[in-house]
Amino acid sequence: MANIGVAKASIYADLSATKFEKEAIKAVERVAKTRTKSSSGDQVKFSTMEDTLRLDIAAKNGAIRSMTAAQGYLLATMNALDSGDYILKKLHDIAVQASDGNKTTDELSALDVGAEILGDEFHKLMTTANFKGKPVFSETNTNMKIGTGVQDASIDIGIKQVEYDDLYDHINSPENSISTGITYEITKPLSNDQKETILARTSGLNAAQLVVGAQFTVIDQAANSNTPGIHTRDLYYVDGNNTVIFDPTAIVSRNTDFKSGHLDITISNKAEASDDLNIISGNGLSGSIVKTGNAIRYVDPTHGSMHIGQIDPSKHGQNGQSLRINFFDQVIIPNSSNILNGDFSNGLTNWTAYADRVNFGNNFTLADGSSIPTPTDAQMAAVPFDQGPLPPPPSVVGNDNVALSTLPSFSVNVINGQLKLGQGRFRVQVGYGIVHGPAAVSDTFSATAGDILRLDYTATGNHDDYHVAGYVFNTTTNAITLAINETGTTGSGRKSVEITEAGNYRFVFVNGTFDRSGGLVVGADMTIDNIESEKQYSIPDDAVQQLLRSTSYSSSSDNQHFVKDITISASDGTDTISDTSKIFNTEYEGKIMVAPTLNLEKPVSFGATNSLGPGGTADPSVVVSKIEEVQTRIGSAKSEAKAHYAVLESAIESSTDMRAQFFWGADAISDPEFFADTAYSAKQQIMQNNAAAILAQANKSQGGLMQLVDSPNVIKA
Repeated sequence: MANIGVAKASIYADLSATKFEKEAIKAVERVAKTRTKSSSGDQVKFSTMEDTLRLDIAAKNGAIRSMTAAQGYLLATMNALDSGDYILKKLHDIAVQASDGNKTTDELSALDVGAEILGDEFHKLMTTANFKGKPVFSETNTNMKIGTGVQDASIDIGIKQVEYDDLYDHINSPENSISTGITYEITKPLSNDQKETILARTSGLNAAQLVVGAQFTVIDQAANSNTPGIHTRDLYYVDGNNTVIFDPTAIVSRNTDFKSGHLDITISNKAEASDDLNIISGNGLSGSIVKTGNAIRYVDPTHGSMHIGQIDPSKHGQNGQSLRINFFDQVIIPNSSNILNGDFSNGLTNWTAYADRVNFGNNFTLADGSSIPTPTDAQMAAVPFDQGPLPPPPSVVGNDNVALSTLPSFSVNVINGQLKLGQGRFRVQVGYGIVHGPAAVSDTFSATAGDILRLDYTATGNHDDYHVAGYVFNTTTNAITLAINETGTTGSGRKSVEITEAGNYRFVFVNGTFDRSGGLVVGADMTIDNIESEKQYSIPDDAVQQLLRSTSYSSSSDNQHFVKDITISASDGTDTISDTSKIFNTEYEGKIMVAPTLNLEKPVSFGATNSLGPGGTADPSVVVSKIEEVQTRIGSAKSEAKAHYAVLESAIESSTDMRAQFFWGADAISDPEFFADTAYSAKQQIMQNNAAAILAQANKSQGGLMQLVDSPNVIKA
């Protein structure tokens, strides 16, 4: 697009010059009537009039120079338009040739090349044509005022628009977002936030350079670092994107166990109620994250689905809040137990029964000769006693060797898939006494440090309270680790204990009863089931990394902040690693477009190959008519430029004549005394000449009368 020519030319009559001229004539006539000398008042008037005329002369000189320069600008414009029209004619000829449907593909390609060359030359001409360094054609709707030397009268140059470059892709559709590898051009002023989003995706630019007309190429973000720590990239979000993954390439590299820790994702600056963070559940394949409610599972490539943690109910990521996933203190690898027949599905296979009394603090011997250690009374701790206000008598503590009045009915069986240790009903000779037995001992199994031993149990005081024990011992060191140490009326649950030292171990369960009432009648039962020696799962970097890569962001707002800060941290319960990123709302509000290439919008061969005509035939006018349209605009612009050139020519002539009148008036007024004498003498001379002429005429008339009297042909009376 270009702006050329004269939009309006208003050449006003110089009323001031006429006024001064008349005033000068009147003044001269006044002094010439009766005196040859002017008064001081007249001299002041003459001086003022002369100064004004001298200023008008200077103004007219400037106006003539200005209009002459404008003529030069218009002449350069017309020459450029002539050259452009010539190129368009050649381009039109090629387009007409290309519209021939019989042209081969190679011929059409050659014509396209020629057309592009002409198109480039045309565009070069229209963008580089200038007059004394000033571009002939501009892309903005500007004007240049030309002075006429008359107050409040001017000529405007440069307002005529000529759309000459719509043959090219110089204007593309407005864009609201940017994509990697594309070059864009700024079409409207950007806000500081919008500039920040562009600078984050470009190289070698600064905010001051991002002005209208500037172009920038979008580069991809650098890959996340593999150095130890947590690394995330910025998110470029567009209103209407709905839910997107925050960073599918996030990296977590710490080589630690994240049990007892957490993962936090927080919008730390400019969070809005419209912001939501969520965990997107994967497909359940190896390496994916599966979310069920608030439960988070990681599908480990080796161990399968691992329940590693859950979403914090108070930090659920909705309405601008942080999203936190708390990792469990213990995570067990399913089916990792190597305890044989831990569910007693095979009866007492792999277990040895001991149907006798057990005295804690002393070993007991199995039928195969194995000596089984027992906890000490101190390890078992004091038995609770809550009957009456008095403390239990000393005999209660450590009296599990109390004498019996009747014998118990010890039994070790598997009933309904559970190991059952029974005592029946019997009596003790001393009140508040304790009796332990029977017991069951597992075969040896191996365990490593960190393994978790788990079991289900029930205990019932059928006749007074129970007092039961369950433990493992290291077969090499005989070190005991207690899992169950309880007394009461009824009890049940799932107990667990962690192995602290690798080695071979055996499980031991001991039933027991406590005469809490002091009534001497006792008896209790105990059941055991689902014994497992489970290996603990260490939550690895990969699990936290995949969890971060499964974190999504969405916004329900169409007018959110352009730039938001986001903080990501992962803790292993002791140390924390963190990173910061940004969420850019890359809404450019149509202020950018894909940068034009300035190639012909459609190759000339398009006229021969398109199917836009009737019945799908080619329509050559698609290209040819566009060229003709631009030719018409160029011709119209050239005609207007010529007309405005003529207007300026007339204005220059008028200003030159007016300047001559100003010179005459100024010269006359510059010496009023001489001018007055000259006028008076001229007047007297005219009067004398008139008197002589009248007298001569009178004499001539008198002579005629005399001749008439003396004529012989006159009839006398």
